[in-house]
Amino acid sequence: MAKKVLLFGDIGIDDTVALMYAHLNEEIDIVGVVADYGNVSREDALTNIHYLFNVLNFPAGIPVIGGAEIPLTAEQPTYYPDIHGVHGL
Repeated sequence: MAKKVLLFGDIGIDDTVALMYAHLNEEIDIVGVVADYGNVSREDALTNIHYLFNVLNFPAGIPVIGGAEIPLTAEQPTYYPDIHGVHGL
């Protein structure tokens, strides 16, 4: 029986690899993905998830949930597109 996994991430390159691994691993059942800020903004993370779901032919019906936009300190995050790329991928 596959383990049910709710993946939380900013869906930059490292989380993309984790998402692909989980999708291709029969022992993992992705029950949802929560996208929040990190290496990229939450909006970019949500865009990345939908892009990856399309490219990797994820089954329909897996919920995608918008997570945190900023930390609890209310400080605006700084992104580094010169390091992580414009989309973090």
